[in-house]
Amino acid sequence: MIVGRKISVQAATALLAAFAAVVLLAAVPSPAAAEPSYAWATQSGGTGNASAFGVSALADGSSVINGQFSGTAAAAPESKPLSYEQARKLLLDRVIKPGSLRPGDALIAFRLPKPLTAGQRVAPYRGRGPAFRAKGPTWFFWVDDDPKARFEHLNRYVFIDAKTRKVRVIKQQWWPLVAGKAPWYAFNTYWKKANWAFSTEQPLRRTSARSTLTSLARAAGTAECAVIVQGSNDDKGGFAQDANGMGEVLKVTFGLDTRKLNPPNNNKANFENAVHDLAEDGCTNMLVYITSHGAKGIVDMGTGDYSAANLKALMEKYPHVGFKVVIDACKSGSWIEPLGDKPEIIITSTDSKKLSYGDWDEPDDPNPDDTGGEFTSGLIEDLREIPKSAFLLSEVQRCLGQGKPLLVCKLRIAYKSAVFKDLVAKRGYSVPQIWER
Repeated sequence: MIVGRKISVQAATALLAAFAAVVLLAAVPSPAAAEPSYAWATQSGGTGNASAFGVSALADGSSVINGQFSGTAAAAPESKPLSYEQARKLLLDRVIKPGSLRPGDALIAFRLPKPLTAGQRVAPYRGRGPAFRAKGPTWFFWVDDDPKARFEHLNRYVFIDAKTRKVRVIKQQWWPLVAGKAPWYAFNTYWKKANWAFSTEQPLRRTSARSTLTSLARAAGTAECAVIVQGSNDDKGGFAQDANGMGEVLKVTFGLDTRKLNPPNNNKANFENAVHDLAEDGCTNMLVYITSHGAKGIVDMGTGDYSAANLKALMEKYPHVGFKVVIDACKSGSWIEPLGDKPEIIITSTDSKKLSYGDWDEPDDPNPDDTGGEFTSGLIEDLREIPKSAFLLSEVQRCLGQGKPLLVCKLRIAYKSAVFKDLVAKRGYSVPQIWER
C-alpha cells in the first residue's frame, strides 16, 4: 500500500510515526483486471508495521512522503460520470464563455446524444488534421466558429472526460467524423436545434436545389460550351443550387453546350472526360465552373481532390480551346497564380486566404431572395440580366470591340454587379477576384 501526503518539511519526521494522519492511496485488486486500480483511502487501520522513505521537498514548501503500511484501508467510492448538463456547463464556462462574445460573433456548438466510449475515434474530414481516440467515457462537442462558411476554417473539437472532468480543445480546419461518420453534415442535422449545445444562430430554412432544366443534353458543334461541376454533395452549402442555376443560365439563356456534373458522377475522371468530349466536338470557348469545398490550391471533386495543377495540365492538352474559369470555393483565389496565362479569364469567389460562404439573407442584403452561394447567386442573376438590358448589351458590344471573346465579356460584366450584391464581400469576410489575360 502506498502512502502519500503533502506536509511541511519540519513535520515530516513526526509524521513518520503517526500514520493515522496520513492520506493513503490504496491498491484495489480486481479479479477482472491484470493490474489493480487505485483510489484514495478514507480510513486505515491494523496493527502491522509501517515504514517510510523518500521525503521530497516541493516548491510550495510542502513535501511528499512515500512508504508502506501493513493493514486495512477503506477506499473512497468512485465519483459518478459527468451528465450532459454538467459537461455542457464546463463547455460554456471554459471554452465558449458566452459573456465574452462580441456582437456579430457567430458560432454553433454541436452535441452528441451520449458520451464517446473507449476506443471511439474522432477525426477531421478526409484526415485533414489530428485525430482523437477516447480512452473512456468522453463528452464530445464540435464548435463551428463560422457556421455559414463553405469550409476550411478554424473550428474546435472539445473533449471532456466524463470521469476526470479534464477539458481538451483541439483546433481543426474541417468538420468531424465520429467513428467514420459525420453526425452534423447534412442540412437537416446541421440546422436542427436539438443537436446544438449552444448557438448564436437561428435555424435556416431549406431552399430547393431542383433545377428547372428539362435537359442539359449537348448541342453538337456549338463553339461555346461549359462544364459545370458540383464538387461536393454537402446540401447545407448550397452547392446544388449554384450548379443548377449556373447550368440553367448557360444552357437556356445563352444556348451553350453544357455538361453538368452532380454527385455521384462528379469525380476527376468525370470532369476530364467531359472537357475532352466537348473539345473533340468542336468547342473552342469553354467555361469551367466549379462550386465546392476548397482549401489552398484544391477543391473537393467527388470522393477526391482536384488541384489547380491538375486543371492547368488538363487545359494544356487542348491548345485550340480558350478556357474561362470560375471557382466558388474557400481560398479559391489561390488558383489564379498556378493556372498561369492559359485561361482567358479567371473569376473566384474570394482570395487565397479568405473563405467562401453560402447564402446570407440579412436586412442589408441587396438580393435577399437569392439561394446557393452568396457570390455565385449574384453572378447568375447578372448573367441572366444581360440579354434583357440594352445598357448591358451595349457594354458587351464595347467589350467585343476590344477583341475579347463573348464569354469573357459576359463574365466581366456580371462579375462587377455580383460583387456589389455579395453581402459577405461587403462585410470583408470574402474578397472576390478577377484576372484577365
